[in-house]
Amino acid sequence: MTNPLTRLEQTVIEQVDQRFPASMDFLQAMVRQPSTLGNEKGVQEIVYQRLQEIGLMPELWDLDVEALRQHTNFGPMDISYQGRPNVTAVWQAEAAGGKSVVFNGHTDVVSAEPLINWTHDPYGAEIVGDWMYGRGAADMKGGVAAMILAIEAVRSAGVCLRGNVTLEVVIEEECTGNGTLACVLKGLKGDAAIVPESHALSASLATVGVIWFRVKTRGRASHALAAESAVNAIEKMIPVITALRVLEAEMNAEPRHPHYKDLPHPINLNIGIIRSGDWPSTVPSSCMLECRLSCQPGGSVAELQERVRQAVEKATRDDAWLQKNPPEVEFFGFRAEPSVVDPTSEAMVMLANCHQAIVGGKLAFNPSTATTDERFFLNNLGIPATCYGPQGEFIHAGEERVYLPSVLLSAKVMALFLLRWCQVIE
Repeated sequence: MTNPLTRLEQTVIEQVDQRFPASMDFLQAMVRQPSTLGNEKGVQEIVYQRLQEIGLMPELWDLDVEALRQHTNFGPMDISYQGRPNVTAVWQAEAAGGKSVVFNGHTDVVSAEPLINWTHDPYGAEIVGDWMYGRGAADMKGGVAAMILAIEAVRSAGVCLRGNVTLEVVIEEECTGNGTLACVLKGLKGDAAIVPESHALSASLATVGVIWFRVKTRGRASHALAAESAVNAIEKMIPVITALRVLEAEMNAEPRHPHYKDLPHPINLNIGIIRSGDWPSTVPSSCMLECRLSCQPGGSVAELQERVRQAVEKATRDDAWLQKNPPEVEFFGFRAEPSVVDPTSEAMVMLANCHQAIVGGKLAFNPSTATTDERFFLNNLGIPATCYGPQGEFIHAGEERVYLPSVLLSAKVMALFLLRWCQVIE
């Protein structure tokens, strides 16, 4: 049974309610920024200004790519890091005796294409009933708005805390995690971390490992009139895709990590991009495939990469052309190791109690078939961490939306967590 709210806690919760409308204006401003890869600066400047408005002293800083390259979890991307800043702020404790926390969220979003899948402007941040529509509204600008609202409410109530509160609003969660990795290398840390991804007011129990990779096949071009003497690079990719699907099936049939034993299909291969050819009457001489593949806790990025290499090599065994012209495999983007949350840790028990006090009922901890930046806190910093945030729908698809009452509830839970975890100076 959780402790009832104190008068101070009730005051802070009332501050969340009072400041929620302005927070939704802020969320709309973020969603209206098309912060796809390479275009994050506009939304980060909006976040920076918002943090100044609530009395923090934020820092807007570019990632040190050379330092990142030295880390095994660095995800290489063929894009400059100039003018693509992280935003961070530390609310320093005014006395000792409490514990510190990191709130971490990302503002980068995936493409809204194809626009035909939308009936709402993907960057309009339109509110219909209790839902806000737009790319990034759920993944995860709604969570960013909630965590900032939580801090604002505590500060506006005149509360002084005994533990530092670190706020990280980062780039590249969707493709590498380099934004949060840069925060780790900068020395930002805490005794616990909450990442308010859209988990429908439940918490993450584990995340899978994830890699991105490219496969390239070569063919022999010709006019279509002589196609029988040419080699079509697209067709030579077919056995590669088949071999990768076999690998996916094998991995799903293997013994399960306990957290994933009840999931029907925990491991997912995604054939994300295929590029080849430039003319219907020309046999293409090259084909490029880009994919995403995951692994359960207990696996590793290195092992997963080797399994991909082996699968592609198997695809060549029954094809004379591929034997002489083996496909090229390249790894880029995500090098995300799996992570596991301990729901019995002091921080997670505290979060569960705060959830019960605000939302009611027991906090569910569920395994994820995706990766999130929580892995850096668990694996690299060795601190308790989880994802806990609002309810979202149609993430990475048309009509993405976030349920606004859940944004409010998640902000209240995080505000209460700040009071109880960091502890208040009486």
